[in-house]
Amino acid sequence: MTTEIFEPVISDVLGLVREQIVMAGNSTVAAVLLVGGFGSSQYLKDRITTAVGPINVLQPANGWTAVVQGAAMIGLSRANVALGRVNISARTARKHYGTELTTAFDPARDDPTKKSVHFGAFGNHADCLIGFGMPNGTSTRLPECFGLSLR
Repeated sequence: MTTEIFEPVISDVLGLVREQIVMAGNSTVAAVLLVGGFGSSQYLKDRITTAVGPINVLQPANGWTAVVQGAAMIGLSRANVALGRVNISARTARKHYGTELTTAFDPARDDPTKKSVHFGAFGNHADCLIGFGMPNGTSTRLPECFGLSLR
C-alpha cells in the first residue's frame, strides 16, 4: 500500500532531479540539496542517493525553513526590490534548550533539599541541577553562541 501511494511521487521527484542534473550541462553538480517537508524524508534521500550515484545528497537539519525563507524573500522583493535581499540576523528559541546534571553533593554549595542518597560507590549527590542555556522565547543574534553555568 505504501509503495502504491509514494512510488509515483518518488518517481516524479527522481525524474526532476535527473533533469536538473542534465540541465546543468558541463557544470559539475556537487550536491543535491533536499529542503522542505518532503525533503526531510530519509526514504526520499536514500532513493535520490541511489539514483544520482557519486553526487552528494544533503539534507540540512532545518531544511524546511528554507522554503519559508525563500517565499518571504520573493514576497518582499515583489513589494520592494530593495527588500529582496533578506539577512536573518537573529533567531528566537521556540523551546527551552538546557541540560540536567547530577553531581557529588557539597553541603557548602548545594541546596540540602536537592540531596539524594545513592548506595554503592556513588554516595550522596545533588540531583536536578538544571541550567537553561536558552530559555523559550530568548532571542540570540547570529552567529552568536550561548553557554550556561550549572554552579
